[in-house]
Amino acid sequence: MNDYETLKERILEMVTSAPNQRMRPTEVSRRLSKESGVSVSLAREVLKHIVEEQDLVYVYRDPNSFVEFPCNGCEGGHKPARPMKVVIDSKGNPWLCDESVRGRDNLAAKDCWDCGALPFTRT
Repeated sequence: MNDYETLKERILEMVTSAPNQRMRPTEVSRRLSKESGVSVSLAREVLKHIVEEQDLVYVYRDPNSFVEFPCNGCEGGHKPARPMKVVIDSKGNPWLCDESVRGRDNLAAKDCWDCGALPFTRT
């Protein structure tokens, strides 16, 4: 295991053992630096790569930012919506459609939702 992998494993262990399995990014960098004898900037760089690899994610929990494990399908977790867009039909009515929908005719058959009188600020 190379130095990067060793530092990565240590960061993941720290977050796993932290309360609620989340830590402030500055705390992770400082603690890793102190325990492993690496610079704080190297610790930040390793943390940045871990987030890019999606082993950890940045979250904001008022009033602080944290790193934690991603919640993929867990209870209460946020699952991102698929890309959507508002399409105005030929009568001027707004419809909520998947981003891949083309054209303005027969939107109901394309599994779009008729928004009726709901106001939209973006189209």
